Amino acid sequence: MYTEFPNKLFHYRRMFSEALARGWVYWPGEHVVRFGLQSAVIEPIPAPDIEDRFQWGEVVKVVDGHAKHIEEGDDNDDFYGVVSRNATGTMGVLDEQVMGMAPRQTLSIFRGARNGAISVPVQNVQNTIGDGSIDEPEKGDKVYIRVKPHGSEAPSWSSDTEYVEGQVVTEDDTVYTCIKDHTSGSDSKPDDGSDWEDYWREGAIDLPLGGVESVDSAETEEWEKATFTHEPASPYRDEDEKHYAKEDTPTTMVAAIDLE
Repeated sequence: MYTEFPNKLFHYRRMFSEALARGWVYWPGEHVVRFGLQSAVIEPIPAPDIEDRFQWGEVVKVVDGHAKHIEEGDDNDDFYGVVSRNATGTMGVLDEQVMGMAPRQTLSIFRGARNGAISVPVQNVQNTIGDGSIDEPEKGDKVYIRVKPHGSEAPSWSSDTEYVEGQVVTEDDTVYTCIKDHTSGSDSKPDDGSDWEDYWREGAIDLPLGGVESVDSAETEEWEKATFTHEPASPYRDEDEKHYAKEDTPTTMVAAIDLE
């Protein structure tokens, strides 16, 4: 199953260490239960295609009684719930953990209420198509859902501009990602400057649609009923690390959200 359905939204690249910090869940789709045994309203919803695969912590929409992936152009009215990691899942011992439902299984969709919260991947905390600022979510912050491909709304490259690592621009209809903080000039113009490869690489991180983000941009839509309840966490996080995904790596952070 793993080789046929590779993780797209989230996975850890290696196994956990023997000791983990207490007081947090480290898997997307797990419920953060504060009071009582009933953590939230959970609705069973089938997928339209038995070969389709949904990942834990993924935001989905429902069409004609079936769960579907978020598509380009969807908005707040389409965001229905979050795929829950239910009892049929397993934490099998693999080099890379499988982070989704097997095909042919009815999804358990987290709808919120009852003081419940669910852990989700937070796939972007940097305003990569804006000023490069970091928007690490805190309790009560708004939740945004990616509804456009990463880099599709990136601004054009410009000279005499301060760029930081991770920012995305377009030049001649091609997307580039900054790999080194700098002030742009003729030598760093993407695919044209004499030293441009010291500052830019072609392409952008693949941030799948339907992923939770903390950045309000032209590529995301606010989920009006959702708020962050906990800041992001990871067993592998470096205290000085400011990115949640580097180059082509998947997201490796989870945070909790609740739904009104």
